[in-house]
Amino acid sequence: MKKSIIHILCLLLFLLYRNDLISQSIGINTDGSAPNSSAQLDIKSSTKGILLPRMTSAQRSAIVNPAKGLLVYDSTVNQFWYYNGSVWGTVSSSGTTGWLLTGNSGTNSATQFIGTTDNQSLRFRVNNIWAGELHSTNRNAFLGINAGKSNTIGTLNAALGSAALSNNTGGSNNVAIGDSTLYAFDGNITLGANTAVGTHALYSSTSIK
Repeated sequence: MKKSIIHILCLLLFLLYRNDLISQSIGINTDGSAPNSSAQLDIKSSTKGILLPRMTSAQRSAIVNPAKGLLVYDSTVNQFWYYNGSVWGTVSSSGTTGWLLTGNSGTNSATQFIGTTDNQSLRFRVNNIWAGELHSTNRNAFLGINAGKSNTIGTLNAALGSAALSNNTGGSNNVAIGDSTLYAFDGNITLGANTAVGTHALYSSTSIK
């Protein structure tokens, strides 16, 4: 009976001690310093780092039901990736390997650029509003708020200026330079190639014979 009581007391003490450990921060270090109270795990070292799971892109993509915030190192592309709850994304660098909001120094125009490295168009936005596109296949070039924004199948068009060629969907070989040039134009089946230069030039034209 006495041994049973001792066993029960030992078990209670163990459970109390275990719960106390769970509720506290855990520190791993060699100097005996207390862990930061805001961290569940506080690791301190001046000679070693933390090695996260390393895997290929295929292995990362094959993770079943990844938790939001999951972090791994992708050895295929040599980057850290995290899961945001819906898709995987890279951990961006704020160092010299990325473009900074305040600009970069020491760049090399022969190897560094703003653009794409695959067969995708490059689009621009201002205040989250369409501000232009350099198309990868149909050779359209649009620059300006809503310039060429409605184009779907038109090719070889150039629009420079706010709302230039804004409503064109299928017209090709057109040049619009200036604010709202060829604004209402929606195709050149009867027009052929057109050139409009100057503010509101050919603004209301939808067909010209």
